[in-house]
Amino acid sequence: MTEPVPPPVYQAYQSPQGVAVSGVPNIEEPPPNYNVLTQFVIGNSLTDAPLVSIQETKTHLSLLHAFAELRNSVDAVQGPILGVQLDKEQRWAWFVGCAVERYDLMFMFLSLVLTTCRTAISFDLWCQALTPTDASLAAEVVMPPLDVIMVRIYKGPTCRRQHLAEIDEVI
Repeated sequence: MTEPVPPPVYQAYQSPQGVAVSGVPNIEEPPPNYNVLTQFVIGNSLTDAPLVSIQETKTHLSLLHAFAELRNSVDAVQGPILGVQLDKEQRWAWFVGCAVERYDLMFMFLSLVLTTCRTAISFDLWCQALTPTDASLAAEVVMPPLDVIMVRIYKGPTCRRQHLAEIDEVI
């Protein structure tokens, strides 16, 4: 298996003062002025606010970073798993498979508990049930495990409809 190709090296550019800089902006210079778009045309409609806030973008990037760190920690595991020697790609595939099983089990459990109460079933109900006082609790207490969150995001809403159909058959 070949090693991944590193990203390209940044090329030199000219700063506004005409000084060549090699990929690192001069911290003495103020940042450029940006015109932040606040309205967008979607079809025949014009939005009245940005589609995504800066905080939502930061949160999304933090989540992607957490997924990357999770991948790095799985890649760093040495030795066999359940007696089988796996390379990095196989180890990650095995880990994701386990995460999907955990997601399925968690979703099935939540769905069965919630259907007995005749409450709307949604994995997002976990997040909707959070209260402001939960902010003082550890993340492990109030959030699903990171691998389960990753699977939920990658599976998307179509998967939830499929799970609901399966649960209707069980009940």
